[in-house]
Amino acid sequence: MTGPSNKIRPILRPIAMLALVVCFLLLGGKDAQFLGWQLPLLQLMAATAFGLIFLPPRYGAPAGIGGALAALGLIVLQLVPLPPGLLTQSQPPLIGEIRAYAGHNGWVASTTDLYATFGFLAFALLGATLYVIFRNTGRTVIIHCLHATVIVALASLTVAAIQISSSGSTFDFWNSPHVLNGPGFFANRNHQALFLGLASATVWWLARLRGGRSSRNPDKTRGIALFCSLAFLLGAVGTASRAGIVLAVGSTILAIALFQRPSRRIGITPISIAAVIFAPGLAALAIFNDTVAGALSRFKAIDVDARWQLWANSWVAAKEFFPLGSGYGTFIPVYAMAEPIDQLTPAYANHAHNEYLELCLEGGLPFVIGFVLFLAVFAKRLTAIFRRQDSPPSLALLGTLWTIAFLLHSLVDYPVRTPSLLALFAMGLAMTFAERGEQAAHGSPPHPRTENR
Repeated sequence: MTGPSNKIRPILRPIAMLALVVCFLLLGGKDAQFLGWQLPLLQLMAATAFGLIFLPPRYGAPAGIGGALAALGLIVLQLVPLPPGLLTQSQPPLIGEIRAYAGHNGWVASTTDLYATFGFLAFALLGATLYVIFRNTGRTVIIHCLHATVIVALASLTVAAIQISSSGSTFDFWNSPHVLNGPGFFANRNHQALFLGLASATVWWLARLRGGRSSRNPDKTRGIALFCSLAFLLGAVGTASRAGIVLAVGSTILAIALFQRPSRRIGITPISIAAVIFAPGLAALAIFNDTVAGALSRFKAIDVDARWQLWANSWVAAKEFFPLGSGYGTFIPVYAMAEPIDQLTPAYANHAHNEYLELCLEGGLPFVIGFVLFLAVFAKRLTAIFRRQDSPPSLALLGTLWTIAFLLHSLVDYPVRTPSLLALFAMGLAMTFAERGEQAAHGSPPHPRTENR
């Protein structure tokens, strides 16, 4: 016997998922440690979506819960009290002196700042929750979320155009220093460029999906995808983010190669016509437009980029705190300890701009081991995905493309520290690791005989 609530809940689930994705993209465009009321609101929305999917209780543990708990376990390890002798051997003497001055001579946690690590744990819990939510959401809802992502990307592109044309005086949502480069809904232009690159790759996957369902005029669908993709690429170029431009172009080329089958028709298609129209325009922009010219000129200044200095100092700090790490979320004060006096400026380093180096500093050897295990599991999954040929196109293949883009971008930036991109990273991972029969009914309890069908 089913009550009214059981009839309403399946309707609320996809609505909650769409609202969750859109709100994360609109409200979570700033580094989480500097967000205000937006972060607790997004955490509350994620908890609500989690409840809608897993109530009433499922049969057994939800898919992906093991991996999520393993990732959180790496952070919890730093909150476990350890003997003072072990801490003295693995941390700089100054930390021991500070603890002794404060009267903490007994067993204490390895992190140098419990408050910061608890804050990092809360943010990581948000990412783990999103991953489990997307992992247990049906394919149809994920496709709706992909459409919503593309629509928000178009809106962010429009906002970016207004920001650039108004010299940053309009739609500066986050008081961003990058507003002249059109960050859209983001505070950081690098994150906008990555977002537009993901959207550009996604439109080609959606074009393949739509072309597979309705093959009457596939060239029209591809033409729309080409138009959207070129717009996203122009937006990425406008940000002047070097890594973002490279990843946006690379993701788009890979998406076309993976998701678009060569046409058997002979003759001029709408794609070739559009390419002929847009190619001169792109060339003119590259030559005459100051924004594009400025973006391209930044590639010549790689050797003097401040990241080299940040990485060198972060590596020194990482070696001083190895193997236990300084504690997740403690980069800012720890980096200040390792920064040479002759490099001090009124500004401070908020991140290492290399996620792996920063997490190695904060997490130590446990993070290194955990990350190597993740790469091994990801490589194994990647092999299985490319061995399997799915039609319609596999969500796992798109998720893999997203995940690789995030992993590469993390070499020079910190995209997953932003809630909006954290949500997309969680969705990408969920698409990558989800099995074919997983949660086809939007999280409803599967029948024992049909669960693995």
